Amino acid sequence: MRHSPSTCAIHEALYRVFVQPSRNPVSRLRIPPIPTRNHTSHVLIRFPRSQYRTYKGAQRFPVVTDKPYDENIPSSTVSLILDGKVQEPQRLFTLLGTLNREEEVLVQVSPPESDSVPLVRIYSRAALYTAAREKEKTDKVRRKGLATKELEMNWAIDGNDLAHRLSRLKEFLGQGRRVDVTLAPKKKGRKATLEEARELLQTLTKSAEETGAKILKQEGALERVMMLTFSKDNKTRNAVEETSEDERSSM
Repeated sequence: MRHSPSTCAIHEALYRVFVQPSRNPVSRLRIPPIPTRNHTSHVLIRFPRSQYRTYKGAQRFPVVTDKPYDENIPSSTVSLILDGKVQEPQRLFTLLGTLNREEEVLVQVSPPESDSVPLVRIYSRAALYTAAREKEKTDKVRRKGLATKELEMNWAIDGNDLAHRLSRLKEFLGQGRRVDVTLAPKKKGRKATLEEARELLQTLTKSAEETGAKILKQEGALERVMMLTFSKDNKTRNAVEETSEDERSSM
């Protein structure tokens, strides 16, 4: 008796479902994969580390400026100064997008309080940093040059010596230095009178005032040991004190 193909297919299917599993129990554990249409597998692609690792030799210099820069510029529109010429106004973020932010910085050079479109320049981060360091070194040298000077004289000083001391006093004060003057009686020789001591003190004070300086500190008494400190302003005194602290810390 011949069977049609459809009948044979049905028999084979029934055999696989009911008969074959009982003969081979292990086959029950195997679950065939379920095919799906339009199935797309997601593959995680790992790139070599060299493609996204930051180059260790590259150094990003910090921005050293007291002016508004980059996104801190308080305007959405700016005008770039390029080759000494002011360009047409453009959007800030558009201009920032053209910079190499690792090496360049956009700095506002016009006064912040100006009502017009801010003027900006493109600077090198490295150049700004180097200039700031050089300025710091120069300021430190200048502060060291403001170290306190000392002058000594006796209450009965003669005219020639006094003129020389007054000249040095004005010179040091004119340089912005602080000057400590010590007045003391002579160990030997003529003693100054009280009136002479007063006149000497007035002469010193007047000479200092001619340079714009004043007495910051006065200790002692006339005809005895007196110490006077002259300086133009407190800023000079603070600079000198800061210099002294730097020198002590470096020792």
